[in-house]
Amino acid sequence: MKLNIEGKRIFAITLLVVIISFLHYVTSIQSPHLHAIYARAYYIPIILAAFWYSLRGGIVVSAVVGLIYLPHVIFQWGGGLGNLSRFLEIVMFIVGGLLTGLMVELVVEQRNKYQKNAQELVRSYEKLRGQTEKLLEMEDHLRTSDRLAVMGELSASLAHEVRNPLGSIRGTVDILRKEFPAGGKHMEFFKILVQEVNRLNEVVERYLGLAKQKRQKMVEKNLCDIVQSVVDLVSAKARKEKIDLIVVKPAETITVFTDETLLQQVLLNILLNAMASMEEGGRILISPSLKREAPKAGTSPHPYASVTVSDTGKGIKEAEIDNVFKPFYTTKAEGTGLGLAIAKRSLQQLGGEIGLESKEGAGTLVTITLPSAEGKRKNLWDQS
Repeated sequence: MKLNIEGKRIFAITLLVVIISFLHYVTSIQSPHLHAIYARAYYIPIILAAFWYSLRGGIVVSAVVGLIYLPHVIFQWGGGLGNLSRFLEIVMFIVGGLLTGLMVELVVEQRNKYQKNAQELVRSYEKLRGQTEKLLEMEDHLRTSDRLAVMGELSASLAHEVRNPLGSIRGTVDILRKEFPAGGKHMEFFKILVQEVNRLNEVVERYLGLAKQKRQKMVEKNLCDIVQSVVDLVSAKARKEKIDLIVVKPAETITVFTDETLLQQVLLNILLNAMASMEEGGRILISPSLKREAPKAGTSPHPYASVTVSDTGKGIKEAEIDNVFKPFYTTKAEGTGLGLAIAKRSLQQLGGEIGLESKEGAGTLVTITLPSAEGKRKNLWDQS
């Protein structure tokens, strides 16, 4: 049977004591120099016991050694004052075990203290690192807020300086178009002009949508109905581009506490981005669901709604994923970089979150979470 570490240590100490004692008792007292060596050899098991078992081990083994050595002194050496040094040796065994044990305990105590301090330092470092990451995240949010503040100022003047002329141009085109026959050769140019005016107006609206804080009309709505209404809006475009839109409807009814129009805009932005990533057709899977676990690490479990939108598009490069929600960041030649930034801000206004996973060449998965009506009624939605 194999001994564990503890068993091996006890066996080693016992064996040393037995061997040294045996040598004392079988060696003639006519060889005092050998007995002196054997007596000093007793300190080996005593010191080992003190190192391995601290004060208790040093005292117990030194006492056992003294009891074993005492009969040898009394009966073989005859006792008496002439052997006072040998009696004192027994006292030294105990003193040696006591002092070594105390010293070992002090060392162990200091080691435990240093280990505790090291653990506290590690915890402090982890806490500091977490706080640093939060500070960096807050700094990034502040930069984004600064950009949004600048956009707010710009958009106020932009609305008056651009939208009014665009309206005038559109009205003028409509008047001029009536002067030409419907099948005339110039009618195509009017269509192009109207199309471009509408596109410019859409860009202005996007900037305004990013900058303006809209008053929310929060009501309880069926999430699947909202998802279906957005799918209906883009279904014609999807068919034209050979994209299959698949909605996986849950077995239970999911009611959310939200602004229906704002949530529709968020889902519309996500679906249009997904469609833009597929140049030769593909598939988009939309899955609403109700979750009852914690929506993110560090929060308490409670009901919340989730919508995942996965596509089979070209995906996003790993280096670009962290930037996709930043205003004005885009990889598209004609993109404004505002779609996902507006979606994220809108969801934050609704008390929700948005996340994105993607791999280049393997598609993208966008997940949005929202407070469910059930969670709101129980006041369990965590805003942190």
